[in-house]
Amino acid sequence: MVKINKLSGAACSVYSIKVNGEEDTLLEKFIKENIDSFKSETKEIIQRLRTRGRFTGARPGGSLKNMKGNQVMAFVLYSMIKKVI
Repeated sequence: MVKINKLSGAACSVYSIKVNGEEDTLLEKFIKENIDSFKSETKEIIQRLRTRGRFTGARPGGSLKNMKGNQVMAFVLYSMIKKVI
């Protein structure tokens, strides 16, 4: 897992998965594969992750529960993608 500093903030840290030997994380791959065909949806997902990282924090149902201090949101992207697509 790799922390995505551009999306993380005071409310929680956002992480993505980096497969061994790969240069990009799964989040980066997803963005590259979908930004042209689904520009507004992809931007919405990025904005939601940024908002959670900086302001609202991780929410029940899409995050690791019962964390103290800085909540950790690990690959919430999957559940968010299912809502958009």
